[in-house]
Amino acid sequence: MYLPKYVNNRLNKSLLLFCILFNIQLNVKAESLPNTAQEGLSRIKTNLSNCKANLTEYQNSLKVVEGNLSETAKAKSQIDSQVKQVLQQDEENKKSLSLLSNQEKELSKLISGETVLKDQESKKILEYETLLAKMKENQKKREDNIASYQEQTLQLQEEKKIWQARALDLKAQQDQVRKNLKAITAEEKEWKGKQLGYQSEVKRWSAEVERQQKLNDSYSSLSEVK
Repeated sequence: MYLPKYVNNRLNKSLLLFCILFNIQLNVKAESLPNTAQEGLSRIKTNLSNCKANLTEYQNSLKVVEGNLSETAKAKSQIDSQVKQVLQQDEENKKSLSLLSNQEKELSKLISGETVLKDQESKKILEYETLLAKMKENQKKREDNIASYQEQTLQLQEEKKIWQARALDLKAQQDQVRKNLKAITAEEKEWKGKQLGYQSEVKRWSAEVERQQKLNDSYSSLSEVK
């Protein structure tokens, strides 16, 4: 009876029942049916060979799964490192945005202060014509300061836009890294499930090889007695 590789559970049970019945029948009629004993031995050798082949196949599959698990662990470690890096960059970006916002507020205060001074001094020009030259000089200085602060404000606003855009990009990177981490974790779980399945098959086929080997040894002894 030929036993194919990767037999299903029904074939396994049928084969086991056949081997037990055949083994009992051979023990009872070993002397009267020498040809049947030889045929049984041949079948058992075939089954033993197929069992060994199945065992080898599952052992190889287990090695592949364990190798994939090792690579998955490495990839997960790299993604963890990327997560830490992105979080660190995001924190630095937040600090930079906060600093720029504070600077913008200070410049806004300076502009407001200079504007107030300008208005006050405009009134004083009317009141103190003797101080007109000095006041005009101060006016020019205040205007220059305002223009400078306004230019700096525009520059800061442009720079702030860049940092805000970078914040969005970092958030997208962070989301992608988390997505990758979730995917690799799911893949790791799947490979572990396969590992358990293959380990179970290896254990089962190891036991089957041992059982078939005992049958083979038993029939080989009967053949030698004959």
